[in-house]
Amino acid sequence: MTRRQLVEKERTVKSANMEPRALVMNPTDTVATLLDPARRGDRVTLLDPALRTIDTVCVREAIEPFHKLAIREVAKGDPVRKLGEVIGTASAPIAQGEQVHVHNLVSARLGGRMS
Repeated sequence: MTRRQLVEKERTVKSANMEPRALVMNPTDTVATLLDPARRGDRVTLLDPALRTIDTVCVREAIEPFHKLAIREVAKGDPVRKLGEVIGTASAPIAQGEQVHVHNLVSARLGGRMS
């Protein structure tokens, strides 16, 4: 195997073993946006806007990239924040590491209707 092939193989192995990442845009946010797919039990690395690691969260269910991940507990009726803004209200308790989507979020954007 050539040196180039070895380097490419190492790069592939490293990327396959990377922890999933999620972006937290504001310190007041209760959700982060996944940048990579995450499986139940994965530890997701939370990044700030400068891509510095700020924390990790254990995922409770499989979540696709670009979906919302709860980075802290949210009680039913509490506001859900993304980008520092309230994007809706929790329609059910949301555990840290759970996906935040239409099954547990009432959208502020849609005037209180389910998002």
